[in-house]
Amino acid sequence: MGRGVVTTASAGLRRLGATLAGAPVTLAALAVNWLLFLIWRGDGDALEDALGAAAPNLHPWAVLTAGLTGSTLSSVLLGSLALVTLGLLAERRLGSHRYAIAAVVVQAFAVITGLTVAQVIVATGSHWGEILSGQHTLTPVSWVFGTAAFASASMKALWRRRVRAIVLAFSLTLFLYSGIVADFVRLAAVVIGLLIGQWLVERSLRPGAVSFREVRTLLALAMLVVAVGPLVAGLNPDSAGPFSGVAVLTFDPDFSPRNALEICGAEPNSVVCAEAMNELRESGLGPFLLNQLPVILMAVIALGIARGRRLAFGAAVVTQAVTVVILTAEMLSLLGDLGGGVYAWASLAGVIAPWVVTLGLLIRYRRFFRVRVHHTALRTLAVRGLMLLAGTGALWMLGAMALRDDFLPRADLAAVSRSWLLHYIPPVLGDNIDHQLVPVGELSWLLSVWSGVIFWAGVAVCLFAAMISTADPEDDRNRKLATELLRGGGGDHLSAMTLWPGNRYFLTDGGYVAYRVHADVAVTVGEPVVCGGTDPQEIARRFEDFAAGNGRRVAWYSVRSEFAAARAEADHRSVQVAMEAICDTTEVEFRGKRFQDVRTARNRAGKEGIRAQWTSWNELDPGIREQIIELSEEWVADKALPEMGFTLGGIDEIVAPDVALMLALDGENRVHGVTSWLPVRRDGRIIGRMLDFMRRDTEGFRPVVEFLIAETMLQAQADGLEWISLSGAPLAHTGGAESGGVAAVLDRVGSFLEPLYGFKSLAAFKSKFHPRHESWYLCYRDELALPSIGLAVGRCYVPQMEVSQAVHVARVWAQG
Repeated sequence: MGRGVVTTASAGLRRLGATLAGAPVTLAALAVNWLLFLIWRGDGDALEDALGAAAPNLHPWAVLTAGLTGSTLSSVLLGSLALVTLGLLAERRLGSHRYAIAAVVVQAFAVITGLTVAQVIVATGSHWGEILSGQHTLTPVSWVFGTAAFASASMKALWRRRVRAIVLAFSLTLFLYSGIVADFVRLAAVVIGLLIGQWLVERSLRPGAVSFREVRTLLALAMLVVAVGPLVAGLNPDSAGPFSGVAVLTFDPDFSPRNALEICGAEPNSVVCAEAMNELRESGLGPFLLNQLPVILMAVIALGIARGRRLAFGAAVVTQAVTVVILTAEMLSLLGDLGGGVYAWASLAGVIAPWVVTLGLLIRYRRFFRVRVHHTALRTLAVRGLMLLAGTGALWMLGAMALRDDFLPRADLAAVSRSWLLHYIPPVLGDNIDHQLVPVGELSWLLSVWSGVIFWAGVAVCLFAAMISTADPEDDRNRKLATELLRGGGGDHLSAMTLWPGNRYFLTDGGYVAYRVHADVAVTVGEPVVCGGTDPQEIARRFEDFAAGNGRRVAWYSVRSEFAAARAEADHRSVQVAMEAICDTTEVEFRGKRFQDVRTARNRAGKEGIRAQWTSWNELDPGIREQIIELSEEWVADKALPEMGFTLGGIDEIVAPDVALMLALDGENRVHGVTSWLPVRRDGRIIGRMLDFMRRDTEGFRPVVEFLIAETMLQAQADGLEWISLSGAPLAHTGGAESGGVAAVLDRVGSFLEPLYGFKSLAAFKSKFHPRHESWYLCYRDELALPSIGLAVGRCYVPQMEVSQAVHVARVWAQG
């Protein structure tokens, strides 16, 4: 294992070296950053005097030299990290010449703007202004962040959002929690970079739709950035921002209970003794850990937010609201120290603003958190939490009574009981709490601190276990049984989709039905999956009886004509919902005029160095995976509604091991397009593949989709498959023998979604491969239930629709 780690690290360093060799500006900036620091031998004061920028005496050359290096080792390391991450990304996107010009422009404007704003704060005569007076700025991080913000305007949706989130969140956090002159310049650089980039690229300010997973990821990132702010400020002794008065965290093991005893022995009720006790509560490893545990808890909650857990949503809302209350109380107690007036109240507003904004965002996007933690996991969490509370409580009570002489005043049962819960409060938030028992012995001090550390550490572990637990163990077991049945039997062309997350299962002898429930309608994922020669109509009858027993109607969605005809004998109506395009692959020849576009795509691919790769998600390296996610996010961003689900897969669905991927790659392993192909089985054997996920790089090889489908047909022929399916466009009603109000409803719904998702346009594109067509149908028994069925199908595809959008779909169906 050790040799493998060394090999991986060596390969990573070689790749980094090769990348830096192709980024001369970043490489030069990295060298200058360290060279200047070493020349001055780490003398921060001399470096700042020689190269730094300060107001009001700003030397012209300092505008640029202030971005060459840092004044401390930590700032040099941070600058190096920014250069090899955001700097490299920006240079590769802009090109070296544009990157260099942007860096100079951003640095110059940022230094002038940042110092000007800082001087305004100095002129107020506030405590913050007194600390800012005479400070220098000397760091390359500012122009790197600003240039990355500028470059983000021309990036694709995924990285545009992520880069902007990182630079804005980090800059705002340091500005509000640290608030030194360098933070003013850094924030100015980011704002200037964003504005210039937006102006030059002329990109719409509309953010576009965001995938479910990306919304949750960005919310988790925002929560973490806000939560670590107090830590950042506390670790910086020069912090001057409005949060620094609340968030000072100390780690000074030299201050001990013995010091406190010496001070308080003579004057136990004096102010000096109270201050010594407060310093003691914030000194040493135990208090340091206790102060950080809320951040760790927030990280665990953020993990749950990224996974869409409702438990995490509830915990996040509660913690954000409680934090707002605590910070408000803390800042109100400090208003006098801040001088009162407008500045003091502005500081209060600034303190709670990030938490209030995060809380508002969580509530705004609450519908994205639909994954429930199973009741067994919740019960386990509650039991373990109570055991931790009882155990640490007993430890405190028994220990304090045993060490009663090591407290000031001498401990008794009443005082120990009243002090129990106070030891769970982080010291940084407990300055205004009157601790009746002051530990003045080594053991009593350890007991007072570490009982809280043990409790919160245990809670964090238990909460983490709940966040990663299986959402529904029974559903997980049912999916495994369904997987075994499908692999040993067969169904229709949609059967692989029955194993996707979000489906429920009706399991019976010889097969199963996968379905989803909305508006008391059970919408199936195609036909029943059967094995062992079981009659699918028999399973269908059992499922309908099961649904009726639960007060639900059944909508057989996207079933084949044979199944629809058989259900007609049971008084079901049917209407065509899509036309599946199937290409035979027993003999693949792209000959004749009708395949001209396909041949042209393959020929161009060869000339431009584009190759096809038949693979699976697990076989891809992280860089290729990230590119596929980026293409998917770009596709979602162009849509007016969120990404669809149900019978349309996304990133979460293409990771299954039996899903095949066909990629179009160039010589630099850039992904120009990707398609995913689901297996279709007969008697347990794969006989065909069906197209599902399809994304292309809008700036890449133009006819990439034609190329990918053609290469998949050739691959299917080589694998001995009978056909590939180009799938059917959902709700793209194509006409036919059906007529009347139901067909009109489908046409209306298709017209409503067509501008948003382009289903009919996709169906027209497939005609280039001259496939044969088979109809898919919707079967239902009660025509009066059509509005409910329409709402249910719409909810299956877009479960995160706004209420107004869902009502629109229901009205369209009802007006048929």
